[in-house]
Amino acid sequence: MSFSTEGDEIQTRSLYFVLFAALLATVFILAKQLHDHKRLNAVFSEAALVLMVGMITGGITRSIQAISSTNQNTDDDAVAVESVLANSILSFSPNVFFMALLPPILFHSGYGLRRELFYRHIKPIALFAAVGTLLSALVTGLSLYGIGRLGGLGAFQPSVLELLTFGSLIAATDTVSVVAVLQAKRVDPHLFYLTLGESALNDAVALVLFESFGELLEKFGENGQGTLARSTLQFGLDFSLAAVGSPALGILFGVGAALVFKRSDFRDHKMLELGLYSLCMYVPYTIAECINLSGIVSIFFAGMSARRYIVPNLSTETAHNGEAIFGLAAYLAEICIFLELGMSLWGLKAKFSWAFIGWSLLACLIGRAVAIYPLANLWNCSLKESQLNDAFVEATESFDIEVEKAQNDAGLFQDDVSVSSASTSAQIGFASRIKRKRRTPVKRKDKKISLPMMHFLWFAGLRGAVAYACARKFPGANRDEFIAATMFIVLFTIVIMGGATELVLGILKIATNVDEDKYMEEWHKQRMLKGAFHDFGMFRENDLVV
Repeated sequence: MSFSTEGDEIQTRSLYFVLFAALLATVFILAKQLHDHKRLNAVFSEAALVLMVGMITGGITRSIQAISSTNQNTDDDAVAVESVLANSILSFSPNVFFMALLPPILFHSGYGLRRELFYRHIKPIALFAAVGTLLSALVTGLSLYGIGRLGGLGAFQPSVLELLTFGSLIAATDTVSVVAVLQAKRVDPHLFYLTLGESALNDAVALVLFESFGELLEKFGENGQGTLARSTLQFGLDFSLAAVGSPALGILFGVGAALVFKRSDFRDHKMLELGLYSLCMYVPYTIAECINLSGIVSIFFAGMSARRYIVPNLSTETAHNGEAIFGLAAYLAEICIFLELGMSLWGLKAKFSWAFIGWSLLACLIGRAVAIYPLANLWNCSLKESQLNDAFVEATESFDIEVEKAQNDAGLFQDDVSVSSASTSAQIGFASRIKRKRRTPVKRKDKKISLPMMHFLWFAGLRGAVAYACARKFPGANRDEFIAATMFIVLFTIVIMGGATELVLGILKIATNVDEDKYMEEWHKQRMLKGAFHDFGMFRENDLVV
């Protein structure tokens, strides 16, 4: 749509920002009222509230647009301005999401982490994020393909590559609303860091999968070039490079920035110091994207690295103000994302295949379960060690009696060599009666993922803006159907499942109001307990079966 004058375009953009600012003010006021009503907030999250505000705004905008388009007496220039304004409100730009809104959220997530707890649980986090996301994508895509072959999807018959691409994007989780509840309830730090860490790294793996399958889909769909083996190899290379290079880039950026602040003392120039420090929210992300690494992982580790290395080289005032700016930027970005999601629902020109939407929701929940329960049990098994218990004491006493008897008997008929042989035979007989049992050592107990935690990790796999942004870039002729299914799943998981987070915590009896400082103090005490005496005292029960 072209404008008669440049002033019309400026006016349209100004109106858009005024309306968006008014929406933000409305959200802040309503959110305050929501938090004041504890019972309502327990079943209706702030993210769901923002989504609803966006949907109502989008519906009103859509209605006004329809009325204006049917009004014959309206000035053409006014219609043009209103049309562009409505399209701006009802649209969702993946580029704005990934480049402007996502980096502050991930940077602040990494900035606020306790590094000790995160790195202590990094192995299960990486296991869920890498292997779990891959399993979730494959299970979702292949199960939908099987349902389609059986006729469950009706007239809609996407290819297996399209379904694998869809499975990849719908495997991306968004736990913003869940993490907010976990922070407010002060749940077990183990569960909190598993949820937060897995969500942040999961998005990076899902994006690599989506881009790999999307590229494969475009090649097969357009000119038939490329092979599955070649694409699989490319995915492996991209994933390996991202898995190693992206965290390294984030950490190195933090170290490099710390050296800059250390060598160039900005403490007498607070505004310059704060301005330079604030750039950390975006620079690592953009550098990673420019060199084909994962910006999501890089900015997450840059946040942790900034807290560890940059803050000690800043003035106290700048460190405090920077933390406030990071928190505010992350919060505003989250609000904007959910507002955009709600408003863009009315701008969809999507085709709703309800059979596909229903099966997709079920398939992604099953895929999430496959990504959590087997891997969690596998991780728990890896923590176990073979240990001895009180039965060893009883068995040792009976063994001494047997050895003495064997020596006495052998001494009646044979020489000392025979006595030694009899003693050895008794030892072998004793060893054959000892059966070791594998148990989780106490020093690793905090790493074990309990069954209620598994249930909650499955439940916390909400789908959000990352999945929707990928759907807007979906290749192929069936793009509209996949966008519609993604939007429905996002709305269902955020509104229904996100709103039930606090209720689920109570049902699963997960510990809340945990003092993280005391938790860390106890953890450090356990790390100091070493040696045979500690092991004997901690593994006395049920480790040995005779």
